[in-house]
Amino acid sequence: MINIIGSTNPEGLKLTQGRNINFYSEVIAGKPSLLPTPGRTKWITLGIGDVRGWVEAEDLLYVVGGSTLYSVTKGGFKTALGSVSSSTGRIPMAWNGFSILLSDNGTMYATNAGTLQPVTDADAPKNVTDIVFMNGFYIVVDADTNRFYIGAQTYDAFTWNALDFAQSEANPDDLIRLFVDKDVLNAFNSLSLERFVNTGNVDFPFEPVKGAMSHFGIQSDDTISRVGANLCWLGRNENGGRVVYATGGAADPQVISDSAMNRFLAGLDTIENAYSYSLTYKGHDWYCLTFPDYLDHGITIVFDLTTGQSHEWSTYTDTPENQGQFRAHRHVYFGDSHIVSDGNTLYKLTEPTKHSNIELSVAKDGRSYGNSRSKSLGNTGQYKRLIWRRLGDGRRWGFKFRTSSDEACDGEYRIIRERVLDAISDEDRNLRFNKCFLDVESGAQELVIRGGDIK
Repeated sequence: MINIIGSTNPEGLKLTQGRNINFYSEVIAGKPSLLPTPGRTKWITLGIGDVRGWVEAEDLLYVVGGSTLYSVTKGGFKTALGSVSSSTGRIPMAWNGFSILLSDNGTMYATNAGTLQPVTDADAPKNVTDIVFMNGFYIVVDADTNRFYIGAQTYDAFTWNALDFAQSEANPDDLIRLFVDKDVLNAFNSLSLERFVNTGNVDFPFEPVKGAMSHFGIQSDDTISRVGANLCWLGRNENGGRVVYATGGAADPQVISDSAMNRFLAGLDTIENAYSYSLTYKGHDWYCLTFPDYLDHGITIVFDLTTGQSHEWSTYTDTPENQGQFRAHRHVYFGDSHIVSDGNTLYKLTEPTKHSNIELSVAKDGRSYGNSRSKSLGNTGQYKRLIWRRLGDGRRWGFKFRTSSDEACDGEYRIIRERVLDAISDEDRNLRFNKCFLDVESGAQELVIRGGDIK
């Protein structure tokens, strides 16, 4: 007997482990169940160029789209505040309570009286790749010197001193990113993590915490996200390997990706442009990690820190086989809504739309899936057991359960949900499966899979 409910494994290598696409795990009445992930609805469109960075400040969302900085109200009204010199590349941004500081391909700009102006101080770092704010100071990474600098005065984005710097030098590797968490400045390096705190030293206030350096570095600079009480990132140590780490406070990072996921990560050809974002959805803390180059259409893997499970989040075109990444590059909770960006457009995450049936297709050679057999979900609010009988004999089985929303989620993409149990194999003898059942409940919007077995 095979339990249908479980976590995701993009490689589908294990007998009881397969792919969980657009379903996430939940325990309902003490029983593991599958619930649908949200879709998205178009909110506002900016000008020419992709969204490159954003920060929330005083009931406004400041967004860089292409070469333009916009302020966006909770009602979706946008105002252009100024321009930067280029239109591509990640834009690090931070807010100090009075102004926004950002960097466009190394050059810093800051807001002043509602307009965007370049930082012209001769002592300002010249190749800034990251910006954070902590304890009254802007803190920036200068890639040319492998140092981090602080502003010459508190709450001042325009004044800098070339001598106000420090280095993360507990380990001789490159400084990649900074991240503030729980009054600790985390310096993420290529092979290590070093922590700094504000000691009040008049010469330079941020000093390393003794004994708090960890040999766990970061693999891709855009994969750090705060997830609930933890920081998560795609990393490695000096011995190699790619894993997903999580850490809270001063504790050493812990690996949250399982062995099957780690094999998948190790087999990826390109990880440099991977990116992450996080959100809390219906009480679940999700770390969403996207590899846009995977099989040419990308993949988004969601690590649920609340349940310890994982699933894939995907946006489909009209061709279901072209499953790919969920089309969102970053996330912010703004105006009581989950907002994500894709290209030059901002979207709101929306509740799943109604589903009317579930299809089962099987493969008896591990590769070729036959015609699907559909079962109706019945009326809204109905609890139902769906049964497929006489599945037959085979040596290398695969099972694919598929359901699609009745409406496209934003006029462009249809959400198709799959639970796939792939490569169930016993090469030495036939395996016969006589019956498959799913226990489902179809709500006004949600479809809940409460359990199921293959016998």
